[in-house]
Amino acid sequence: MSLVQRSPAKSSLHLSDPNLSTSSEVASRNMKRKHPDCELFDAFSSFSAEIKKTLGDWRLDLSTNISHISENINNIRSDLDKLTAATSVIKNEMNELQTNQKELEKRVLTLESNQSSVNKNFTEIQSSTQFLASQNDDFIRKIAILESGKKNTDQTSDAVFILESKIDSLEQQARQCNLELSNVPEKRGENLLSLIESLGTLINLQIQQRDIISVHRVPHAQPDSTRPKNIVVKVSSRILRDNILSAFRLKKGVMANELGLSNNTKHKIYCNEHLTLSNKKLFRECREKAKKCEFKYVWVKHATILARESDHSPVVAIRSHKDLSKIKPRNAGH
Repeated sequence: MSLVQRSPAKSSLHLSDPNLSTSSEVASRNMKRKHPDCELFDAFSSFSAEIKKTLGDWRLDLSTNISHISENINNIRSDLDKLTAATSVIKNEMNELQTNQKELEKRVLTLESNQSSVNKNFTEIQSSTQFLASQNDDFIRKIAILESGKKNTDQTSDAVFILESKIDSLEQQARQCNLELSNVPEKRGENLLSLIESLGTLINLQIQQRDIISVHRVPHAQPDSTRPKNIVVKVSSRILRDNILSAFRLKKGVMANELGLSNNTKHKIYCNEHLTLSNKKLFRECREKAKKCEFKYVWVKHATILARESDHSPVVAIRSHKDLSKIKPRNAGH
């Protein structure tokens, strides 16, 4: 085989010249580029300084704004505290106004109730006034007849008696809502309204002040009497008067010490219809005769005096002195 010869290798000196030349140029270029890098660094530093300054200004402004906001928050809190205190005062005033309103409503209801009672009483008074006016005209006519002398003495006497009876009947009718309490001990500075209320409680019947038209003590028919003055009570209706009398009788006796008026346990208080003087006199005479004739019961109902000999005997009505003859001893008919 024939050997192939290789071409001779190139000189290393010849190869190194171009490389050296190239390295020199690169170094020269690198030295020339250092100037732009310095300018960029300076610009960046200047920009950084401006940013820092701007951030510092922003931080200062933010701190100032936060201080103002904090001050405003404190002011708002103070205003809220004042508003809360004012709201509390307003609530208290509103509660007080509501309480006053309720009290006014109660008073209005009471006034309306009293007004209704007054209207009813006024109507009753008007009716009584009309009746009295008609009766008065009748009296005037009969008195004119008496004065003219058209009747004889007996007729005149009868007419006078009739007139007196009618007058007494009218007086008694005017007292149809009245009660008379007797033997009630007197006390200086006494409150009769409270006394009547306490009496109602004692007999288990509620008596309110608005039900009492008037209450007062009356002088004795005999000035030298040592007994307490009687108490006359006018109530709002005849029904209430009758209910009080019934409750008093069911109690079967009220003692003065039960009302705190006396220490004497035997001091009894009496409650009756308010009679005229002539009817009181007739009632007293009727009781005296009934006691003698051993009658068991004598009482008054609707201004009429009634008597009964025993539980099974008939009731006798006593309207005049002539009727006292109806009360006889048990053996008088034998």
